[in-house]
Amino acid sequence: MFWITVSIAVLAAMMALLVFLLIRLRRDQLFMAQQKCCVTGTVTDVKPFRAGGTVSDRVTFCYSVAGTEYTRVCSCRPQRFHRDQTVQMICHPDKPKMAFPECLFRVMPVSALRLAAGFCAAVPVLVLCFAVGGMNEAWSRYFDHFQYPLSLLYIWGSYWLEYRIVRRGKSGTGTIVYSERDDKTVRAAAEFTVGGITYETRVMQMPARRCTREYVQGGQIGVLYREESPDESVIEDDTRKEKLWRLLAIIGSIVLPSLWVLSLL
Repeated sequence: MFWITVSIAVLAAMMALLVFLLIRLRRDQLFMAQQKCCVTGTVTDVKPFRAGGTVSDRVTFCYSVAGTEYTRVCSCRPQRFHRDQTVQMICHPDKPKMAFPECLFRVMPVSALRLAAGFCAAVPVLVLCFAVGGMNEAWSRYFDHFQYPLSLLYIWGSYWLEYRIVRRGKSGTGTIVYSERDDKTVRAAAEFTVGGITYETRVMQMPARRCTREYVQGGQIGVLYREESPDESVIEDDTRKEKLWRLLAIIGSIVLPSLWVLSLL
């Protein structure tokens, strides 16, 4: 029991440290946004990266501050940068190692920080529940009952993230900046401007057999975005995830409560 207590205490401390670092990161980002300390950087390497259906580029930027060379690696959608391209980098005046390409720089929203803090607080609690359940059979059966409501909560939470963009998002017009089609998948992304700031939608990934539309770079297309946070945006055809999560939410709302009731009998 002693070592379990120590392990959970260490885990809780690590989660608290993570939240503290995220708070510091957001504070530094706010400071960078206010100071707007910019230097010129150069793209030195671009490596395409594909994993689990996700397609992105890992881009290495090189820049100099007060005669010292620094590098920064960022991930972005494919074809956004090319080798030897010159870009503006926003850096922290007191921490030159902290820098971002100006076109990718965004201050972490408070909602994201709150979500991360909630997750970090929940992890030690869940570990404690599993530890107590492992030592006590009665408690184990009690905690097992929570797997159904937790699963349902996860499904509805995932659906809500898509719903607030697709169903409650604001409509706009964007320009296609990335388009790729192969035998299995069609990928596309667009840029749009809100309040003088340019944003980019996530990369849509749609099965090729279901897509008859052609996405031509430079063409106009409708976009949907959250008015409070335009970074959360999709092109108008990228509604497949919302439909899938909605179907799972409907099925889960019928099946999981029934299983929960049966487990309590």
